[in-house]
Amino acid sequence: MKKIDIHFEESGEILIGRLGKTEDYVHIGRDYIGFSQRGRDGSKHGTVSRSLVKSVVLEDKQRDISSTIVWVILATLVAVSIYILIDANLVRIPGVLVMFGMSLYLIYDHFSQPAGQVIMIKAGDESIVIPVSNNLSVYDFNQLQDSLLTNDTCSKAEDEATKVFALR
Repeated sequence: MKKIDIHFEESGEILIGRLGKTEDYVHIGRDYIGFSQRGRDGSKHGTVSRSLVKSVVLEDKQRDISSTIVWVILATLVAVSIYILIDANLVRIPGVLVMFGMSLYLIYDHFSQPAGQVIMIKAGDESIVIPVSNNLSVYDFNQLQDSLLTNDTCSKAEDEATKVFALR
């Protein structure tokens, strides 16, 4: 698992990025969260208002090997049945190769899934997942959580409460 750096700046902004990678970052400004992440399923870039942050969670993800083993066994059974039941070598060999390739992909997919601790920031409909090393200090996480969950929403709520709609 690659380490991340959390930089708390004097201006109140926070920059979270992986060591050695400049394209994966989360920048937490005063009013917004800007992020750019590249994952197995593509890349996402965007900006979310800080007032939309619903939760900040430190999660421990585990790899589930049971489903991978089941699919690899099923692929092996299909490959063996293709080899036994089909007489034409033009269909038999490609069928077995496709099943072998599928088994290799499932094993690769299992081991390329992120495991360990991740910070999940839910803001609006967006979910930002930041993989962290297992030695992330509790103080840094609590400081990040406090800075994201404490907004100036109290003053906004008071302003909205004073507006009254009256029928005439």
